[in-house]
Amino acid sequence: MGFSKKRNAIAVALSLVSVLAVTGCESSSGAIPPDPPVVATPAKYVPHVDAQSAAAMSARVKTAIQDFKAPLPSGVHWFTKTPDQLLQPNTTYADGAAEGVVAFYWLCSWENSYLNAVDKSDTNTAASSLAQIGKWESLPFAVSHLSDPGHGWEKAILTPAKQGDPSAMRASFDSDCLEYKSINPS
Repeated sequence: MGFSKKRNAIAVALSLVSVLAVTGCESSSGAIPPDPPVVATPAKYVPHVDAQSAAAMSARVKTAIQDFKAPLPSGVHWFTKTPDQLLQPNTTYADGAAEGVVAFYWLCSWENSYLNAVDKSDTNTAASSLAQIGKWESLPFAVSHLSDPGHGWEKAILTPAKQGDPSAMRASFDSDCLEYKSINPS
């Protein structure tokens, strides 16, 4: 039995990123409403006709890692075992699930690099990590599978970090990068 549409979207993220809702109410005074309340939500859902076998999913993850061109931070390596969430029996995964796991692992690795640099007052590493994180929305996976027309993720997470406030990124990392943290315990 396959996951529901909502559960497939969650499977793509694998607890690596949560949906951040930036909401607001329209003012009766005619004020301009806030940006759309959508941040990094799956743009499409394309179920596979049959469930992925563990071997097939592992092969897809391996290919996704090989095809991923953006670098990881120094000292960070790709995971060698396919995450258990992608190996569930009798499960149909959304198109791009393997690519999503790889892309979010990359994002979490750079967020971790940035946060560690901030904790050590290493401004050079923090700046280079933010430069990499700034590429998130232009990664092939993000372009083809995520929709954030109001740039809510950038405004809520990246911009405050660039302005010296890492708190939103730390909260995002702590809640959204569980798989990364299980592979790379501190």
